[in-house]
Amino acid sequence: PAMFYWYKETESNCSPAGEAEWEVAGGGSGRTGASSLWHSLFGDVHNEFRRPCFEPEFVGLMSVVSYASFAIGTAAYNRYFSAWSYRRIWAFTQLVFVFLNLADYAWVSRWNVALGIPDRVFVMGEEVLSPLFARLAAMPMFILAARLCPEGIEATLFALTMGLSNFGSKMGSYVGIGLLSALGGVDAPHFANLRLLIVVRSLTRALPIALIPFLVPEGSPSDLEPPTPDAIAPTAPSKPALDESTAPDSKAATSA
Repeated sequence: PAMFYWYKETESNCSPAGEAEWEVAGGGSGRTGASSLWHSLFGDVHNEFRRPCFEPEFVGLMSVVSYASFAIGTAAYNRYFSAWSYRRIWAFTQLVFVFLNLADYAWVSRWNVALGIPDRVFVMGEEVLSPLFARLAAMPMFILAARLCPEGIEATLFALTMGLSNFGSKMGSYVGIGLLSALGGVDAPHFANLRLLIVVRSLTRALPIALIPFLVPEGSPSDLEPPTPDAIAPTAPSKPALDESTAPDSKAATSA
């Protein structure tokens, strides 16, 4: 929501009075040393460049492009990624999410404008790539669930999968609210700590990568056989076979 209110056209954000307040240069004045460095990296995002101020029609177009990218992601998965291993797909997509989230840092810092990249072009690139890689990350999960599902409970497993997905999404929203509260709020018109919020959000995208070796099985979606539990859990050491030459005679043991 913080990013949405930052780029969407509103009376408080994009009115002449709001733009006059926004165009404040020299945000690091009066600061030296570590304080100046911290402000230059994570301080408020006031600078000489105007905010995007996207009108509602363009925001709606962003949603249309986003949903169209899901179809592109499905086609790309079937064509290029279905032979990749589960671990490789999820590690790759999570790394891409980290960099896509960091792209918002460049956007709010207005680096794209300084480089001559219009806001509409920059954000459309994000709107295409984010859903595309979200689809690449979701496809292996559904395929893995279908392969491991026992016969007769397909609907139950699908409902459980979607329920857990929605639960995770809602819990992420609550954690985000807590993060916003911890940062003191990221509100218009100043949007203080917006860049710090983006950096923290980007780093949290990297956390699931550490769990992939422990929770994701080996193999790939194109394998003919579903993965076994041994593909995830470490294999227990097998007991050494008993040498027949040293084994006691079973008949002798019985008679004794």
